[in-house]
Amino acid sequence: MIHIGRLPNLSQAPVRVHKAIIRGLTVGVTRGTKFIQGGFPDQSLQQGFADYIMSLASILAAHHLGEDEMPFLAL
Repeated sequence: MIHIGRLPNLSQAPVRVHKAIIRGLTVGVTRGTKFIQGGFPDQSLQQGFADYIMSLASILAAHHLGEDEMPFLAL
């Protein structure tokens, strides 16, 4: 027996993904602005921020490729 309440709500999945990406972009811009103004306190933080931005760019590109392949239903 399938319990309807336990099925994933597929309409909410894209909303969660977009919220996560928006948060990542917000953090990147906010921290990037501070680093532009004040520099990086040390090399490890600079490398960590670069890794963060590269990962974010990869996720964003993959997400957009997925959206291009996914049909969107008219609600």
